[in-house]
Amino acid sequence: MFESISESEGGNIDRKDSEFDQLMYVLTHDFKAAFRSVYSLSDWIRSDLEPHLTPQTRSYFELLQARVRSLNSALEELHAFLRADREPLHMGKIDIRAMMDEIVLAAGLPDTCRIEIGLVSREMTGDRERMGRIFGELIDHAFRNLPEGRGCIEIEQSEIDEGIRFEIRNSGPPIGADSERSLFWVIDPGVRTHPGKGMITGLAYSKKLVESIGGRIGVVRDVRGSTGIRMDIPGLVGKGDRNEDPDGASDRG
Repeated sequence: MFESISESEGGNIDRKDSEFDQLMYVLTHDFKAAFRSVYSLSDWIRSDLEPHLTPQTRSYFELLQARVRSLNSALEELHAFLRADREPLHMGKIDIRAMMDEIVLAAGLPDTCRIEIGLVSREMTGDRERMGRIFGELIDHAFRNLPEGRGCIEIEQSEIDEGIRFEIRNSGPPIGADSERSLFWVIDPGVRTHPGKGMITGLAYSKKLVESIGGRIGVVRDVRGSTGIRMDIPGLVGKGDRNEDPDGASDRG
């Protein structure tokens, strides 16, 4: 559920988060340079000692360099994450249907997964690349929650006073309390969004990008216990861009 906090508390949290992000941005940059130096130094030592290395000591060097590469990759990912909301926005009209179709096609979902999209408007204003990344991650998260990739993903759009609301639900198990607490964490040592492919977990990227444009995102529950992700995006829907389809829905298989 969305949590309400006072304006003053929210301002303090935002300021502290910003200061922390700036500090981490500088540290990751400096640590990346240090790890590159360590890797280069180990490579020079290995080259000098190559004629005298035993198979065991050679394996030690390989392990050392593999660990340094892994740490450097993690720092690269964290550095990119911290920089994500610093990129300039390229605002414009977005054809929501076309964007959704492209994301679903790129996701390469199997026939066992059905996607239902309900739109009340054809266009929205925003950064298309940023919105594409957000929806891509949300759809990927919903698909991974489906047992054996079988089931339905529902994307519903509605208009609110502040802009546009999207809710993404799936027919898989509801989001548990423990999962909800960690869903938007930046780093969880025990969990990976894509095993072996990164350290930024859950929907941390989506949260950062949504908040960078003044929106908010969180878990929503209904009275039946069903859960989904709700995302509120600020901005106005253009004149005359309402969906003429009475129910605004379509099925994609």
